[in-house]
Amino acid sequence: MIVKTIVIIMEGSSEWGPLQTLRELLRTQEASVDGETDRKQNDLSLSRALNSEDMTAALQQATIDQLELALAHDVLAVERNPLAHLLLLSAKATKVDQLSKLGAKATASPQSLLMTTKFLQQLSEFFYQAPVSVASKEMKRVSLLCAQFASIAISLNQSIKTIYPLKSFLRRLYQHGHTLLTPLHGHFLYLCLRSKCYFAAMELLDQPIYEIHSPSSGMTVVDYLSYAYYGGVLYLGQKRYEEAMDFFLMAVTTPAVSLSAFVIEAYKKLVLTSLIVTGKPPTLPKYTPFVVTRHLDAHCVPYMELSKLFTANEGKKDVGQPLTSQDAARVAELIEQHKDALIKDGNMGLAKQCRESLKEKQLLELPCTYVTIALSEMASAAGLDDMDVITAEKLLLDLIRRGHVNAIMDKHKGMVKFLLETEDTDNGDQNARHAEAMERLQLELEKVTLLAAHVRHMDTEIVTSSKFQAKYSKDKDRRQQRLMGGIPRWSVTPPAARHRSMLPQALRLGPLSPSMQHLSTPTLALSLLGALVVGRVALALLSGVYAFFLRPAKRLSSFGKWGVVTGATDGIGKALAMELARKGMNVLLLSRTQSRLEQVRDEILAKYPKVQVEVLSVDFTQIEDENVQKAIKKTLAQIEDVGVLFNNVGVSYDFPQYFTELPDDRVKSLITLNVTTATLMTKLVLPGMAERRRGAIVNVSSGSARFCVPLLSEYSATKRYLEQFSLCLADEYKSKNVHVQCHTAMFVSTKLAKIRHSSFFVPSPTTYARASVANLGYETLVSPYWPHAVQVWMYESVPNFIMSKVATMTHLSLRKRALKKLEQKKD
Repeated sequence: MIVKTIVIIMEGSSEWGPLQTLRELLRTQEASVDGETDRKQNDLSLSRALNSEDMTAALQQATIDQLELALAHDVLAVERNPLAHLLLLSAKATKVDQLSKLGAKATASPQSLLMTTKFLQQLSEFFYQAPVSVASKEMKRVSLLCAQFASIAISLNQSIKTIYPLKSFLRRLYQHGHTLLTPLHGHFLYLCLRSKCYFAAMELLDQPIYEIHSPSSGMTVVDYLSYAYYGGVLYLGQKRYEEAMDFFLMAVTTPAVSLSAFVIEAYKKLVLTSLIVTGKPPTLPKYTPFVVTRHLDAHCVPYMELSKLFTANEGKKDVGQPLTSQDAARVAELIEQHKDALIKDGNMGLAKQCRESLKEKQLLELPCTYVTIALSEMASAAGLDDMDVITAEKLLLDLIRRGHVNAIMDKHKGMVKFLLETEDTDNGDQNARHAEAMERLQLELEKVTLLAAHVRHMDTEIVTSSKFQAKYSKDKDRRQQRLMGGIPRWSVTPPAARHRSMLPQALRLGPLSPSMQHLSTPTLALSLLGALVVGRVALALLSGVYAFFLRPAKRLSSFGKWGVVTGATDGIGKALAMELARKGMNVLLLSRTQSRLEQVRDEILAKYPKVQVEVLSVDFTQIEDENVQKAIKKTLAQIEDVGVLFNNVGVSYDFPQYFTELPDDRVKSLITLNVTTATLMTKLVLPGMAERRRGAIVNVSSGSARFCVPLLSEYSATKRYLEQFSLCLADEYKSKNVHVQCHTAMFVSTKLAKIRHSSFFVPSPTTYARASVANLGYETLVSPYWPHAVQVWMYESVPNFIMSKVATMTHLSLRKRALKKLEQKKD
């Protein structure tokens, strides 16, 4: 019986029936030339024929088998005539939809299942191969096909087979510059959710959407809500809670006049996610629709009760009372009370995570009270009386792994030590965190730049659109009529026409709009001057962002094989030597004490055994001695290829003093160490660099060279010399490809600065050295550590007399304290 039925179907499918006209048309197309222009023209002619009244009626009368026969024709292949193929697929989709409405009996037969599976395969091939140029113009039709594609896949339990065809199509759509939201996005996310392929949706969700509603896409509010809700659920599946909250908030704040099931469910998950992440319920923005803020709580009673409990705990915390095990018990009791509702909503897992997050927050309060605590007492001290020691240890380890707390666990002693933010036992971890933060900042800056480009493009499109120009012309005529009646022109100019486009005027310096031509010449000149000043500041800011965060460091091998560092046994000098070695450069260390030089050499070789390290004991107070200079020359000749010289050695005041109070030996040493040493060392290495036509010389200066600093007069003057010396040499040897720089440092946590602990504006020597080496070969006069550059910019913006007055008062206070200590020591 089955064989007989199949034979009958095949015999019926061999006839084109009402599609005979289409068959004749396809025969004529077979002989056409396959050029690109001919294909597009043929596709357009076929689509026009299919959209004609006679052909539309024929398609409605045709059976599924006859449509299948037409789709199988070579001329109607998707790669040859994609638009005509799309029209026939739509006609077949209508027939399949009519068949599905007949009931389960009509769709359960083997022939029907075979036909549906075949149609699913055809849709997959279409989404894989359809040109974006064609599909983007027929987005409504493509969206309807996608909806049926998803429906068929779900009914056949084959959702996973639809993921990559749709993902391929949406990826190609985005790559061609279509950054708008389509109905396909919601269907794709729902299919990812059904097939539990959360990871497959991340690429699409991470792509920015710049346009929501487009008349050509056929978007509805349901499509938008499905995108926001399903996107949030998928982010939850990947433990990306912050992004999930953003998507749920998008759904909740969608303009509406009545509540939607999407909005209610999104708010439930938003509440739980917010409690997990922040420990507080979410605060809805002011633009949330009134119907949502008014009636939403009535549909989310269990979630509101849970939020109130967390809010009560937050209030207790504000008055100094720590969270206790009773709080966690009440949360667990409330979850158990509303268990059925939570399970029905599919939020039981999130509710349990809320309970666990409360325990985490109780553990996170321990560093506020304890520096060290026994493992056995940790749970009870956090108010987790119902938690055993092993569970508390696991929870703490998880918090450490995620970076929520900085602690060291000693199992042998059974103790936990909580570290301060500025305290770190592993400098490598701190540097890794700095690198990660810089990378994150770079990514965010790239996103902002991309967003600015899109805003500029959209602004241009709006200004040049026919609708805008027509409206502007009408407003212009109306203004002229009112102006004739004595009304000032500026008082009736609509804002849209008054500004027209600020970006073309501010960024591209295009012609001024007519609404600004009434301004007087002085006013216009001041406006242009202000625009130039703002543009200059913006350009300087963007240049600084690029230099400090986006610009790649130069390869040290491009300067040479060896780096020379003076004053290399401590502070910035030692850190510079370590950084050069870390970058793979051989290092020559120059300082006064031989034992400390050898100690630093051993430290470098222990960390970076592949580099070579040489040491030379030099008393730089005797740098003018011929024997000292000969020893340095001999060592430089042995290593030959000196690529980098850091003139770091220097000396400062013991404390702020009047110039006449300085001892004679300190006056001489300031000039010898800060000026003469840098000058002579530069003269020793510069000829070789100029001959090899590569190299870099860095003179380490101080912020006191940039400002008037009374009571540090000679030190400030010596550092000012280094700046002028570097600026002039840089121009002299620019043609020789020798880079001469002056790196201006503010306070660094060194013995010279008498600062023990580092901070944001007072970096450690290692942090400063990394920034200094990263700036090798770029600007001549620069503060390589970007917070220092911000400080210099701020100080230079202040009038000099104010800076001088503040510095004088500060230094007099320091001088008074230092003299008092000296008197106490004498006593």
